[in-house]
Amino acid sequence: MKVSTSTNSNPKRDLVVVVPTLNEKAGIREVLNSLHTKLKGFTYEVIAVDGGSRDETVRIAKNMGAIAIHQTRRGYGDALRTGMEYATANFDAKAIVFMDADGTYDPNDIPVLAKPIFEGKADLVNGNRLVPMNQGSMRVTNKFGNMLISLIMRICFGLNVKDACSGMKALRSDLVERLSLEVEDWPLMTEILAKAWWLGARIAEIPIAYHVRLGHSKLPRLGATIDNLGIILKNRITRKSYLL
Repeated sequence: MKVSTSTNSNPKRDLVVVVPTLNEKAGIREVLNSLHTKLKGFTYEVIAVDGGSRDETVRIAKNMGAIAIHQTRRGYGDALRTGMEYATANFDAKAIVFMDADGTYDPNDIPVLAKPIFEGKADLVNGNRLVPMNQGSMRVTNKFGNMLISLIMRICFGLNVKDACSGMKALRSDLVERLSLEVEDWPLMTEILAKAWWLGARIAEIPIAYHVRLGHSKLPRLGATIDNLGIILKNRITRKSYLL
């Protein structure tokens, strides 16, 4: 992933929110409406990165004030990387936040995640969905997989993170520009943590809400856990020059 550095001529924003989408008609209107309500008082942009939706997702996103762009490849990770690249190339933002368009993550948590970055106390803030968690919002197999992956992250990197796979994170923009991300699918979340750790980033974790999904889940079960473990081990064993 090659990220273009923002320039002084780019418009300043407090936040840029990156939202990957793929056939999210069931939830995106509600999510964006809530996001606009909760971010009053901030300067922000919402970037909806679409992976080829066949429903009205893109039209709804544009009508709701989001910047809609299309990823050239496939995968959840590639969508986030595409959004990060667009954000850093076009805006001078204090923080970049990820969240999904399916109603699982709560826009109420965005200011909470961004606050330690605004205050200069953290470079990356991870949202912990696991405690507390609304009943039925995550399959037992997925919860177990997340707990296992987080345990391996703590062992391999010494990170005090309980929900490494969380798809809601806030990052300082200049950290995003240095991560050299490569993963194109679900394990991007663990790759972000691993490479941020190599860079010496200050990583914090804050509890966030997690709700029942609107629409159909696209997350694989066993395969996602195995892929995440592979990324963790790769980044622990084959350290590159992730130095400040």
